[in-house]
Amino acid sequence: MADRFFLLGWGWLVLCLGLTAEVDCSAKTERLCQMAAQVPLAPGVPKGSDVLMRSLQPHPANANDKHNTLEAIRGFHVNRLEWSYGFDAKQIQQVKAQGCDFYGAAAAHTVALEKTCSEMPVSVFLKLGIKNFYGNPVIARWMRTWTSGSALWCCMNNPQYRQGYLQYIKNYLDQGITGMHRDGARGNWQMVGQCACFCDYCMAEFKEYLKEHSTQEQRQQWGIANLEKFDYRRILKRDKAPSSDDFETWDGGQLKELFIAFQLESTLEFYRWLFPRVNEYAGREISWSANNHGYMWNEVFDLFDYGMGELFIKKGDTAYTSPEMLYKMAQEAHRRGKGQTVTSPKYFVLPKDWDEYRDLTRKTIATGYAVGMPVLAPWDAYMPNLPRYFGQVKDYADLYGFVRGAAQYLDGYADAGALGGKIEDKRYGEHGPLQVEGGDKLYAYVRAKPADKKAPVVIHLVEWGQGTQQVTVRLDKQRFWGKTDLAIIQLTPKEYDAALHAQAEKSHEYRLLVQESDLKVKQDERQAQVQLSAPTPWTVLVVQVK
Repeated sequence: MADRFFLLGWGWLVLCLGLTAEVDCSAKTERLCQMAAQVPLAPGVPKGSDVLMRSLQPHPANANDKHNTLEAIRGFHVNRLEWSYGFDAKQIQQVKAQGCDFYGAAAAHTVALEKTCSEMPVSVFLKLGIKNFYGNPVIARWMRTWTSGSALWCCMNNPQYRQGYLQYIKNYLDQGITGMHRDGARGNWQMVGQCACFCDYCMAEFKEYLKEHSTQEQRQQWGIANLEKFDYRRILKRDKAPSSDDFETWDGGQLKELFIAFQLESTLEFYRWLFPRVNEYAGREISWSANNHGYMWNEVFDLFDYGMGELFIKKGDTAYTSPEMLYKMAQEAHRRGKGQTVTSPKYFVLPKDWDEYRDLTRKTIATGYAVGMPVLAPWDAYMPNLPRYFGQVKDYADLYGFVRGAAQYLDGYADAGALGGKIEDKRYGEHGPLQVEGGDKLYAYVRAKPADKKAPVVIHLVEWGQGTQQVTVRLDKQRFWGKTDLAIIQLTPKEYDAALHAQAEKSHEYRLLVQESDLKVKQDERQAQVQLSAPTPWTVLVVQVK
């Protein structure tokens, strides 16, 4: 028996939670409005009902391009186009005319010159790009098979790159963007393991760093007789350090550790320099996201308002596309006062069954929104070593239409408990109000509005198996509104109908896409019970006073 729920097969789950009530709250009966923590998110962070999508570039890009960005925006009911490159002012206005905000993107190679770094003549790139200690350009290891010409990174310590990067963002602001995304956010710090950057600017700044972070005695031990004449590149050559990816595991002693710390500080200082200048030019605070893979938080990512992670299906022994991990990702971001979004799952090899992938993606979308973490529409999605994935509207729009239609039960809500599988939620001790019986691999995520005793409580049920059993949900009424009778409404995505979705998009009446049913509640003074069919994969129960 677990300390908060017991599990028989997968059929019975008992969770200890407390829900909202407009009654005096005793120490023994904590309500969800008390337990759901308010997350003070920055302006511009996606709301629970926002539908996001990428368009790496404007589509159609040419006469042979069968994809269309504006059609996809309408089809998926998108209201935020994010992490997108190469749009001009006219195209951005076309996006905004759809009722969709536009969030631009910049990467480690992005500058406001005629071409990106990797497309420039080598003589120009050598002035901006990261280098190993022999002065050779370094390409990020995951970009070495790319043929698009966007694989070379620029150095954050290079003044010309800084000004070009800032000008690029100013140009985007002039075209009407709402916010920005940064890919490759760890910049110089991340590339140390790939033997970069050792350009002249980095070497000059590293000398200054050592003045503050080392003693003369230490420098003598490292063979630095005169710091003013010090060049770290000469020491690395002297010590026969590898000038490849092997540099990451090479033991360079304390001096290498200080160089890593220096490049971390260089990266942090770059953003401390950049963000205020962008805000000053815009005349407002610009929201920033960064690709943190959904789970990665550190000193660099903490500078951003929200993560927008490319979601691994599995990496090593960790299954990132699982209900447990998705919940954990959302929890960690919110604990830090940050927002989190993720892309659809990405494959490294061609899946054997695209129907299975579609099913996995649908469950990921449902779970992401159930835990307060919007999942980007699976369109123009990056797949390592594979063509980009353009999901079909008919396969996913029912879920995104549901999100827009159920906005009042997503926006402003916070986590108040979860159960299922290996999720561990110990905050309520041994006694709680919720029991769920039935389903196959059924998960429940309970959300409430912090400190709002009148707001309904919502219970998201997401099936990760092939549940066909009837589901029974039992509520301990003392944890809700005491002896007061409860009403429970079930909300479910309507089956996709192209004409109905077109009507909802045109009228913005997204409630048309939500199936709403008043459930028959069997209740006495202590308990309320409802029965429903297993979700496929997602349904929402809205609990309120009758």
